[in-house]
Amino acid sequence: MTLLAPTGLWALLAIPVVLALHLLRRHVTERRVAALFLFDPGRVASPEGPRRTRLLRTPSLWLELAAALLFALWLAQPAFGVTDPQGVVIVLDDSASMAAAGMRARIEKACDAWPATAVFLATGMQPRRLASIDDWQPGQPAHDVVPALALAAEWAGPAGRVVFLTDRIPQHVPPRCEVNAFGQPASNAALTDARRSEGHVFVSVRAWASAPVRTTLTVGRESRTLTLAPGRVVRVRLPDPAPDRSLSLRLSDDALKLDNEWTLLPDPTRSVGVAHTLSKADAEALRIDAALHAVENIAVRPLPQARLVVGRAPARPVPGRWELRLATGDGPRDFFVAPFLLARPESLLDGVTLQGVAWAAGRTNPPGEPLVQAGQRVLLSRQGRRLHLNLDPAQSTLAASSDWPIFLANVVDHVRADLPGTVARNVLVGGTLRYRRDIRAPVHVIGPDGRRREGYGGAEVSWSAIAPGRWRVVRGDKDLAEFSVLFLDPRESDLTRAASGERDAATAPRPSAHASAAGERFWLALVLLACVCADWWWLGRSARTRTRRRAPGPA
Repeated sequence: MTLLAPTGLWALLAIPVVLALHLLRRHVTERRVAALFLFDPGRVASPEGPRRTRLLRTPSLWLELAAALLFALWLAQPAFGVTDPQGVVIVLDDSASMAAAGMRARIEKACDAWPATAVFLATGMQPRRLASIDDWQPGQPAHDVVPALALAAEWAGPAGRVVFLTDRIPQHVPPRCEVNAFGQPASNAALTDARRSEGHVFVSVRAWASAPVRTTLTVGRESRTLTLAPGRVVRVRLPDPAPDRSLSLRLSDDALKLDNEWTLLPDPTRSVGVAHTLSKADAEALRIDAALHAVENIAVRPLPQARLVVGRAPARPVPGRWELRLATGDGPRDFFVAPFLLARPESLLDGVTLQGVAWAAGRTNPPGEPLVQAGQRVLLSRQGRRLHLNLDPAQSTLAASSDWPIFLANVVDHVRADLPGTVARNVLVGGTLRYRRDIRAPVHVIGPDGRRREGYGGAEVSWSAIAPGRWRVVRGDKDLAEFSVLFLDPRESDLTRAASGERDAATAPRPSAHASAAGERFWLALVLLACVCADWWWLGRSARTRTRRRAPGPA
């Protein structure tokens, strides 16, 4: 048995009330007199009020208790033979193709036919419940809808209905789900690639259609008309008007607007400040100035502002700072030649071979994880953000080889990855927004919908790019960074596969609890009415009996 309105059981409190009324009865002593006018009016009324008496198990008691119990059950709406109430869960396909022209109006018209108590659920990489259809903003890449449909079936219960609204009939859905498709085939053009390089913008455009499509590509203030053959990619090169500013790309309006507009943000300038505390002899032996000059996006900074310090003595600890220390000591040197043992895979050694390098090293192994070894001798080790280089530069040929600037470039890349801010500002929808913070204060991201989402993680905080548009990273009311999420998914841009139709559920839901409860409440109401009528008849019969007993006999 299932109670559809269990709060109705509060009416069971009437049972102790009925018992109290039968226990606390007013006791009146009966005295027969010839006339009342002969007595003092104050003595006519009985001073005795309600008092506790022995509970009389009369039919009236049982009938009133039964009526209270039946009334409570009637309010609780019992349903027999089912375990869950009926519900309707409407699952909305949240993929980008559902944002095609005219689709929303068709979906809203279909939802008007369902009860106001229907629950809305949107599919996606993370299925989410919607307060109403007004909160539905489709824009996700192609994804598996089965998890959302399985969740909807669990919410609906065995007696509920699950209705999936989409733009094409899927091949595999749970048997409990009804499918209503409202798609209409249409031609569509989309941006498929865009990159900025050396003062130019390289753009790729593709069309999905049964005939050639004409569209206008606008990059900044410059426009170009394109004729797109079905299924062919057209590549265009245009001048970049301002490489250090955001750039908008746009195609002419067509059936789907999401894949027509992109905004490219300039890549962040992540320059690494470098300083060295080497002696003049060590600096000349390592050719440090020439080696650092070969590395891109670095700048020589004063020691307090440097993120990478090269030297022999330990530098002052600064959060996020890296150190490359010469750790040969003052003892004798040993000499080694290739082959060396290099730790693989290790990104610090990408492209480093050490072929033909002569290495002079001290006899004391440096601390940390070994990265380069010659037998049991550790030549390079890592200890967190500190690299220990067991090298005598004056007696080694490492600085004269191409491996030395390659190794320094790898170190600078690791330092750059630790810099606060964004690494990639242009992210495809469905990807991940990553922001590295300098302090552990909370940061949030504000998406195109205006919602504020908290970031989780340690030094690097990340969010899912679930919708195309501009995203802002904020700390309190201060803007820290900005992302541009670009929509790209050929499966969703191809509207020629859209279709309409219906598919009934393969298995019918169990009987409705509401339908079962309606019949059972009817019979409960009949029995309740019978109990009330029987109690009324019994009380009337008892009153007539007492009246006959009090009537005086014949003179």
